[in-house]
Amino acid sequence: MERASVEQPTAAEQPKSLEQQPAMNLSTFDSLLKYIAAFSLLLYCCGYLVASVSSLNWGFYQVAPFRPKVASAGAWFILFLGVPIAAAVFRWKREELDDRTNAPASFQFYAIWGLGLGFGTFSLFELTPQQFTAYAVFIPLLIVVGYFVIGTISGKGKGAVTTKWVVSAASILIVAGSGFYDLFKHQFVSVSAIFLWYVLIGFVFNFAFNMCKGRTTLENLTRGMPYVVSVLLLALSYFGRSYYPHIKASWGGGAPVAVTILFAKESPILPGQYLSTQLLDESDAGLYIAGKTEKRASFIPRNQIASITYSDTPSGELQSKPK
Repeated sequence: MERASVEQPTAAEQPKSLEQQPAMNLSTFDSLLKYIAAFSLLLYCCGYLVASVSSLNWGFYQVAPFRPKVASAGAWFILFLGVPIAAAVFRWKREELDDRTNAPASFQFYAIWGLGLGFGTFSLFELTPQQFTAYAVFIPLLIVVGYFVIGTISGKGKGAVTTKWVVSAASILIVAGSGFYDLFKHQFVSVSAIFLWYVLIGFVFNFAFNMCKGRTTLENLTRGMPYVVSVLLLALSYFGRSYYPHIKASWGGGAPVAVTILFAKESPILPGQYLSTQLLDESDAGLYIAGKTEKRASFIPRNQIASITYSDTPSGELQSKPK
């Protein structure tokens, strides 16, 4: 009797555990689908805003929401936003462990992360041979030099700590200032310009993390959400205007593509002639183009175009005439 009373619950519990296992798998799969859907929505929303800002910079607005170009724009923005935020989180967590004397070296090491982002993504951006100079390559290395200089300064007094902070701040400001000069004076994205983006995003979100200390979750949502949304919109606008238009089109960026257009003979624009220009965007209705020295786009309807060669010279086969 005792043996039967012991075995009976075990047999009853076994089917329940088997029934619960598929429910757990289904719940996990359902949660995964929700995360994928939320990430896809975020990707396309960010990409749509970035591509829209880039096209408005040329004076036109034509961005279809569901295109590979929009998805790639969102992916690049999330990458360039995620790396500084991840570094800021790491820095924020390590800040409490570092003592006062090691803080400058820790902060300089945090800046080296931005240097890695710059050199790691430098090849994504268009760069002419005239812009690829020793100045653009070696100026960012001041961050590494500053890190080793800080390591050579001995002592734990106030004077030594102040000297370390001066070295750190000077190297970071020089590289960030060089990036600002390259980006807004010469309109090209250098390693220093990528480092400037890293410093700005990291500083803003590090300030946000410090602002959230000592607050409850509800207080962070009510007080911090407007700050986060406004910063995110500014970052989208800044990235879409200054960085995304320089990412190579072969990598899914917004840089113009060199094309040669052959106009139809009945076209009122250069009938039967070739035009070498830059392709900014296209739709079912036509093409948005701009010359190399032009700051505003022009629209060409597709019914006026006979052929397009994706090069700055006409296609030899299209020019050859049958015998």
